[in-house]
Amino acid sequence: MSALPALRSSNRDRVVALGRRDLKIELSYHFGQLMQLLSIVFPVATYFYIAQLVNGSPELSGYGGGYFEFVLVGLVGTTLATLGSQMFSSMISREQSEGTLASILSTPTPLWVLLLGASLFPMGFAVVEVLIYLALGVGLFGAEFSATGLLVAIPVAALDVAAFAGIGILSAAFIVVTKRGEPVTPLIRAATTLFAGAVFPIALLPLPLQFVGRMLPSYYAIEGLRAALLTDDPLSAWDEMLVLAVMAAVLLPLSMWALTKALRWGRISGTLSSF
Repeated sequence: MSALPALRSSNRDRVVALGRRDLKIELSYHFGQLMQLLSIVFPVATYFYIAQLVNGSPELSGYGGGYFEFVLVGLVGTTLATLGSQMFSSMISREQSEGTLASILSTPTPLWVLLLGASLFPMGFAVVEVLIYLALGVGLFGAEFSATGLLVAIPVAALDVAAFAGIGILSAAFIVVTKRGEPVTPLIRAATTLFAGAVFPIALLPLPLQFVGRMLPSYYAIEGLRAALLTDDPLSAWDEMLVLAVMAAVLLPLSMWALTKALRWGRISGTLSSF
């Protein structure tokens, strides 16, 4: 009976150790991380002044009428989509390029523990980015959000990351097989910006492109975040949360299966230790 708690403790320690290792690596590039955080100021300021031109548009009436708050939530949604799609594939790509992937996988550590450990630093950094977006928007430019909606926004954000994590793990499987660079994140960012309503309502798009937008998890995440933060009924985000939960429930098991198959193929072909 004592074996199960010991196993859980061991896995938890491994997750923490992986997260601590990544933190040390990333902090060695502290100047780059600082510049990335400081660069958040520029899009926030840019969209604040653009908002002076477009406030009052009828397409924004369902979001409180303010374009700046509308687009600020879109930027947060794009950050979360990028996090989910990139955090696992970046780890796989780095370990494969450094020739350490095979040795890591040869340990008795379960795959899910490796992935969870690899997600700790990216998730923490993304939380800091989101907080900076909101702090700049509210503190410097006077954005207004629903205080109670913040509690609803948290599960929306978590489900968004979970759904995109499935896409990110599929991307990691692609990297293992092809030994190519991370293929998905630039496409995700571009698609979120154009099709998912990050910077303008998708009602402005032609109907076929609106359909494309509704296929993306980021559309439901951004709509859910806006429902939580910009409307008088934060719980109206429930529908978007349900869609994101279904997407995550489908994508995560599928992507784990694909990555397991890809890693098995890599072991057989001997390509895990080369790039």
